[in-house]
Amino acid sequence: MKQMLRKKDVWVLLAALIGAFACVTLIQFISGRIDGVASMVFLLAVFFVSMYTDGYWWGVAGSVISVLAVNFAFRTPYFAFNFTIPENIFSGVVMLVVSFMTSTLTTRIKKQEQLRMESETEKMRANLLRAVSHDLRTPLTSIYGACSTVIDNYDSLGREQKIKLLSEACADAQWLNRMVENLLSVTRIRAGRAGGYGAGAVPEAPPRRTGGSKASG
Repeated sequence: MKQMLRKKDVWVLLAALIGAFACVTLIQFISGRIDGVASMVFLLAVFFVSMYTDGYWWGVAGSVISVLAVNFAFRTPYFAFNFTIPENIFSGVVMLVVSFMTSTLTTRIKKQEQLRMESETEKMRANLLRAVSHDLRTPLTSIYGACSTVIDNYDSLGREQKIKLLSEACADAQWLNRMVENLLSVTRIRAGRAGGYGAGAVPEAPPRRTGGSKASG
């Protein structure tokens, strides 16, 4: 999984830088001048890399490569690294600082968003447990009461009464099983894939059927 993510990040970095290089070259071909354009386009590429890669260092790598690419291909003397000209030094430093700041900011925003989603997930689980606790306790109490009554009064209860109590316990057990299955399927939903349940939403309880009507029928 991590290897796949790294491959994706590498492709994003390459695509952003190649796209920026092609865009600046096209602008230079059409207008004949690229004063200030190259730096802005590569800054946009660094922003794209920071947004769509995992981790801080991909944005940093994009920043360094962008500074070198602009200095090499789009600053005089062309196709040669030259950091002796004050203008090239100043523009390179400014671009590097802005790129670092952009990368840091986007990485921090993504981390905050991830923490927020994790917090919402935990909150959702807590709300689910609180909301369904009563619904889970009620059938358990009913099952316990019906079984205890049959055990404690086995000889004094008639056959019909025993069947009625045990049928009610069976119906409550089936309802409880469906409720637990619904709860488990909701808690498996990860943040960002919550489907119809948001934070604090509870699974819909299955229709509850008492055993009284079943026994009497």
